[in-house]
Amino acid sequence: MYGYTCEYCTGTVRANLVEHEAFKHKQDKVLLENIVVGICDECGKRYYSADILHTMHELAKLQRAQQNQRDLEILNCRAEYLNAEGLEALAYQAGL
Repeated sequence: MYGYTCEYCTGTVRANLVEHEAFKHKQDKVLLENIVVGICDECGKRYYSADILHTMHELAKLQRAQQNQRDLEILNCRAEYLNAEGLEALAYQAGL
């Protein structure tokens, strides 16, 4: 899979085991650990396999879904708090 000429220079892309590789996917950030990355030995351009890119995409989607769930829980808590506060205000105004 590696050993080919870099498309940006005349270097050779070689397989390297990378301990931590950070990706930005839309608004999300994903950190993969201990992955094999193709790196040009001259310019340093990085090349990722389709498996790595699919994994990164799936992790970003999972993170987004988890964040949306947390946001929903926060909104529900706020609504409950506001409802309780609103009831107290109405009771106070009614003289109860």
